[in-house]
Amino acid sequence: MDKYIALYNFALFMVMIPVVFKTFQAFDLDKFFKKGYIWQKQVIYIVFTIITAKLFADAITDLVVLMQGIVA
Repeated sequence: MDKYIALYNFALFMVMIPVVFKTFQAFDLDKFFKKGYIWQKQVIYIVFTIITAKLFADAITDLVVLMQGIVA
């Protein structure tokens, strides 16, 4: 059972990465960086995207596991 939960978590994480990345592109980080520092901005976007996607995937997976425990 834990194997299926881990697969569900990983699949959800992979789905959340593009969604969160698209959401983070709405934020304007140009005011925090000097001109020409594009790669630093890209690194910040990628790191925060991965962290946020993992947090969302873990939260949703925990809710699903909790609901299974309540229903079962």
